[in-house]
Order: sequence, then C-alpha cells, then structure tokens
Amino acid sequence: MELHDLKKLSSVEKVQAMEMLWEELNAASTPITSPDWHQDILAERGQLLEAGKVKTLSLAELKALKNK
Repeated sequence: MELHDLKKLSSVEKVQAMEMLWEELNAASTPITSPDWHQDILAERGQLLEAGKVKTLSLAELKALKNK
C-alpha cells in the first residue's frame, strides 16, 4: 500500500486500519520501546511543571479554546 492509497480511504477506514496496526503491534513478540530521547523530554517537561514554568489546561479549557 502506498501513501496515495491511504489518502483514498474514508476517515472510518483509516481508523479501522490504525486499529488493525495497533493490534498487530501489541501482539508482536518484541515489545515496543520508546527511544531514550522520549524519556529525556518527559523529564524536562516534568521539571518545568514542578518549577511552575508552564501553564496547564484542563480538557474543558482546551475544548473551549478550540471552539473560539
């Protein structure tokens, strides 16, 4: 399958394809691991959050921003 084939799929078909891929990845004998840089970024963001240097939003606040 090529990218142009994926673009022809409906939104429902794309979600179904993602679900099938996710099931296959979960069934694989080799565990999926995140790269080391993911942990580095999470640690950095955690430090910024603890230091009060970032603003967080609730899901309701985020949805309200989206609807403006």
